[in-house]
This record gives sequence, C-alpha cells and structure tokens, in this order.
Amino acid sequence: MLGTQDQFDILALYEQYNHAIDAADASAWAATYTEDGVFDSPRATVSGRAALEQYVRAREASPAAQAVRPERHWNADIRIVGEGTQASGSCLLLLSGIQVETGKTVVITSGSYTDALVKTASGWRFVRRTVRTA
Repeated sequence: MLGTQDQFDILALYEQYNHAIDAADASAWAATYTEDGVFDSPRATVSGRAALEQYVRAREASPAAQAVRPERHWNADIRIVGEGTQASGSCLLLLSGIQVETGKTVVITSGSYTDALVKTASGWRFVRRTVRTA
C-alpha cells in the first residue's frame, strides 16, 4: 500500500501534467513521463520524451487548438493503488475551453485516463498514460 506522501506526490504529478498541457509547455508536460514513457490516445501513441514534446508542439499548432483558447484539463474521481515504487492510477477527464470566435465555453471532450506510474529519483512519473474519450 502506498503511503500518504506517495499518494500526495502522485496527485501533484496529475496537477503538473494538467497545468503543463494547458500552458502548452511541451518540456514540462514531457517531464511528467519517464524517459521512455508512452502517451496513448485515440489520436496517437507517442513514446519517449523527445517525441512527447514534439506531440505537444504539433498539437498546439493545429487549427483545432487555435480555435479554442484557453484549454483546461479537469480530473475527477482519482484512484491510486500501488506498493513501493510501482503504482497504477485512473481518473475521469473533462477538457473544456473558450471558442475564440464566439467567446463561449465549450466541452471539447470527456473520457478517462488509465496510468502506470513509477517512482524515480526525480519523483513519480508516468510510464504509460492511456486516455479514452467518450
């Protein structure tokens, strides 16, 4: 069973992930993963920090991303289980934003994350993060 500090540190990782992707900070977002970490989504499966950074840059340059600013990632019902330096996590996802053209708030997508996590010398990191959208 994970201790309270480890659970808190994993929750902080989830927060760091959301803030980094919402700020389009490719390096900070990629740093939430291990060096060989994998992001698996309906759009792409991306492996390794360099590729993860490039994924964020390409995502931010897309016309769809430019039409909704700012984006905000929201998580709920976070569950974390594990022992020692290994853990798994899951949570619900809501992605919202404001349409640039209309100024209206919109739900971009909803879904869930399933995570494999490892405690490294730099703290907890995602080994694999799988997102499924509704």
